[in-house]
Amino acid sequence: MKKHKMKVKEPYFGMLQCGKKTIELRLFDEKRREINVGDEIKFVCFENDEKFFISKVIKLYKARNFKELCNQFDCLKAGFINKEELICVLDEFYSEEMQEKFGVIGIEVVKIG
Repeated sequence: MKKHKMKVKEPYFGMLQCGKKTIELRLFDEKRREINVGDEIKFVCFENDEKFFISKVIKLYKARNFKELCNQFDCLKAGFINKEELICVLDEFYSEEMQEKFGVIGIEVVKIG
């Protein structure tokens, strides 16, 4: 079991912390390739390093891009009402070129501390 650290911006940090959001979406870059089911992730608030919590990885979803990835789970688990809104926000963070270069991952977690 490995331990990882990820910074998350508000409001997504708060949604993860309270359990409203259980899937964190990222590029499947070198750092994320190290994550496996059973690992722990320390989520740290991007705006305030003193706010954090620990979660355990319970499932991983992988795809070539976010459009494909969003077909694998209910968008509510990622904190969004519908797929279109979710993809629109993700495209602000990650370009199509970056998605195609690295692929993408959905990290399903459960808060443990």
